[in-house]
Amino acid sequence: MVRILIARATDGAGNWSGPITGDFTVGTDPASPENLVVSEIHYRPAGPSPEEDPGGLYSATDFEFIELMNIGATPINLTGVRIDGGIRFAFPDGYVLPAGARVVIVEDALLAIRYPSVPASQIVSEYDGNLSNDGEELALVSAESGDLRRFAYNNAPPW
Repeated sequence: MVRILIARATDGAGNWSGPITGDFTVGTDPASPENLVVSEIHYRPAGPSPEEDPGGLYSATDFEFIELMNIGATPINLTGVRIDGGIRFAFPDGYVLPAGARVVIVEDALLAIRYPSVPASQIVSEYDGNLSNDGEELALVSAESGDLRRFAYNNAPPW
C-alpha cells in the first residue's frame, strides 16, 4: 500500500518551510534473491499466425516475454528493480507484487492475442530491446542491493 507523507519544518520563530511530499510503500518487503525469481523466459517464440496478424505487421519477437514470481509470503515492493542485458526494463515507482503472484514483462502488448488466459493486470509493460535467440546474459537488479539474479540462457544443453 502506498502512503503519501506531506511534511513541513519550522524554525521555532513562526517561519515554516514549504511542504515536501514523499511516497512510502508500507506492508511490503524489498525484492531479494529469497523472494523474487525469474520463472519463465520466452525468447524464441514462433512467428505470428495469420489469425494473430492478418495484416502481416508483426514478427516473432513481438511475442517474447519474461515472467517473474514472488515466492515469498509477503508482498514485494519492486520500485527500483530493473532488468539489464539484451533488454532494458524498470518497474514503475510503487509497483507491488503480491505474495505468490506473477508478473509478465513483454516485448509487445500483442502477447494477449496469443495468450488470452494471461490477465491484463499481470502484464506490466513493454521492455526496450529484444531477447537474443542464441542466448545472452540477463541481470535482475535492485537499486538497493545490486544483483538479485544474474544468469545466461542459450540454446545449448543443458539449457
